[in-house]
Amino acid sequence: MFSLKSYSKEELLLKITCLAWLAGKIITWKVWISDRLFPIIPVLDCFPEFSNTFHSILFAFSLLGLMLIFLFPEKKYLFGFFFFIEIFSCLLDQMRWQPWEYQYMLLFLFFIFYKKNTSQFLELLTFMLAFTYILSGIHKFNGGFLHNIWRGMILHRFFHFDKNLLSNTYIHYSGLILAFIEFALGIGLLLLRKKKIIALLAIAMHLFLLLLLGPLGINYNPSVWPWNLALILFLVVLFWNSNEINISYSFLKNKFNFAVFILIGVMPCLGLMGFWDGFLSFKVYPGNSKLLVLYTKNIDAYPELAIYKSKKKFLKKKDGATVNLGSVVMRELKVAIYSEERIYVKIKREWDEKFPEQKNEFYICEYPFKSDNIKKIP
Repeated sequence: MFSLKSYSKEELLLKITCLAWLAGKIITWKVWISDRLFPIIPVLDCFPEFSNTFHSILFAFSLLGLMLIFLFPEKKYLFGFFFFIEIFSCLLDQMRWQPWEYQYMLLFLFFIFYKKNTSQFLELLTFMLAFTYILSGIHKFNGGFLHNIWRGMILHRFFHFDKNLLSNTYIHYSGLILAFIEFALGIGLLLLRKKKIIALLAIAMHLFLLLLLGPLGINYNPSVWPWNLALILFLVVLFWNSNEINISYSFLKNKFNFAVFILIGVMPCLGLMGFWDGFLSFKVYPGNSKLLVLYTKNIDAYPELAIYKSKKKFLKKKDGATVNLGSVVMRELKVAIYSEERIYVKIKREWDEKFPEQKNEFYICEYPFKSDNIKKIP
């Protein structure tokens, strides 16, 4: 008979990851194929163009690998097979490098290195969760979060606050409390000896996010629904019956742990200065991500694109139509666009190749969306 007690904590956490990863991939299945409106954006320009059949086969093998690892976590060769498929697949399209994909990959690496060292594995996972909250919280201390996420998404769309009420200064700036709470949760997981209360508060936060983003809320970005469920279960497994997973200075004496610290603790600090990608720094719902806007004078000639025509006037142009390509990615692929300028330049190039007859212009819009913060991609 199936019993959770028959599994170690690391095995339970691995199985949770497999199920959440499978769910995320199935929800975002169009990300993993090339037969779609939004073009494939290779990470490396040297890659040739692969057929949709090839992408689909990689996707199928990825799902198979996760199912086999769920059933046979003791088989090391399955991890090797899966990592080869997954990393190669992600190199074929930048949109596949979502924060949850990145975090799941790291957890698998932790399991491979410390399957037989429970304390090290649990400390590494706690360390990663702590920095996920710390970095995500830091990225929310900005006006874009207050205007677009706090006021626009949470207060107006979810709670249906009147727009006149939202202009109140105290209500506007109270959104920073959310950023501080998330940051404080990460600090608590990292430094406090007793972590159960912190875990309960983090679980409450994820439950609210599921309500906010789920079908009962604004029904947005379904790719993160399984991720939030997985994080809740991570916190339960880690801290429900064990209140003490302590990360001390000796943690960094291990070379692998130190490498992880550099990857998720130091490199994201460079991201605050623009030298490391936001998604690899757990920049989640910051509200100030740069937008990629397409402008065309003949959108009606492309009915597959016309349905994404934006009502917002990003550009001061009297004719033609604009399309927020981030909305295209979210609606078609069910993930957030990879918001980096170098990727936007690649998207323009791939889009022009896919629609050579369409006279497009591409603009990068930075919050606040004023004329001084809008620049055309040459």
